[in-house]
Amino acid sequence: MPIHFQRRALCLATLALLAAPASAQRYPDKPIRIIVPFSAGGGADVLVRALAQKLNERLGQPVVVENRPGANGIVAAEAVAGAPADGHVLMLGSVGTHAINPSLYEKLPYDALKDFAPVALLVEAPNVLVVNAAMPVHTVAELVAYAKARPGVVSYASSGNGSSQHLSAAVFENLTGTTLTHVPYKGASQALPDLLSGIVHVSFTGFTTVMPYVRKGQLRALGVTTPARVASLPDVPTIAEAGVAGYESVNWLALFAPARTPASVMKKLHDEVISVMNEDATLKALMAPDGYQPNRKSMEEAQGYVRSEAAKWRGVIGKAHIRIE
Repeated sequence: MPIHFQRRALCLATLALLAAPASAQRYPDKPIRIIVPFSAGGGADVLVRALAQKLNERLGQPVVVENRPGANGIVAAEAVAGAPADGHVLMLGSVGTHAINPSLYEKLPYDALKDFAPVALLVEAPNVLVVNAAMPVHTVAELVAYAKARPGVVSYASSGNGSSQHLSAAVFENLTGTTLTHVPYKGASQALPDLLSGIVHVSFTGFTTVMPYVRKGQLRALGVTTPARVASLPDVPTIAEAGVAGYESVNWLALFAPARTPASVMKKLHDEVISVMNEDATLKALMAPDGYQPNRKSMEEAQGYVRSEAAKWRGVIGKAHIRIE
């Protein structure tokens, strides 16, 4: 190669190396959008809006939350998977969108593992195993014995086929050898009246949905689905502690970017998000009522965790023969 071409190539390579950190320093250079697959006003939406406000202050650019509910999160995920990989379009993902949906649906318009990169795991949250107060069971062991003596008689409510409540119950049935009858609703709020009236007997449901009724004595909390107890329910054991060895079903939320987002941008986002989640008093106050626990995993650990969760739920869904067309 002629000398002048060699010099030109060397100059171009040097400029590219210099430009990379400059680009990272400039990020973000326009507003950031966080696409949320849930309706406005729910616990996850409130949490991410508070996070967005803090990131706005730290990053010096508007951070806008955009709700795109629909199709179990598929609408939002498709939009982010096809967005430019520059860190300006992010997604609030969940165990449903990134670990359950890939096995629940025959076809998805995106690959939950290949098209996304986890910026940060934000929180983990439990479902709570509750029974109607009229049920003659006061512990998980008593529920298992009661259900085994009456196969198919005990019914459980969920917020829909393939929901975390449905799958939490499927894990329970598999580990305990019980047969329960699934009654899917269009949401937890629609299921609640039938649970309170005793039309359905049991539910593995969200913390905030049922806790007011547990405190009033209308529902009885038998266990939480997470591997550790919940601080605001210190006397309620985990389901594993209560005798169902190996039981774990965690609802988690994470911030995702499109795959191939520059590593420098990912690191900047990760560091800022984790700092806010672990240190900000406002966010800590918002997390407590929902039983949310902040997650401190690194980006590498988060990536491995999401993959392990996808494999876990693939096995559960396969055993239970759950499928949504």
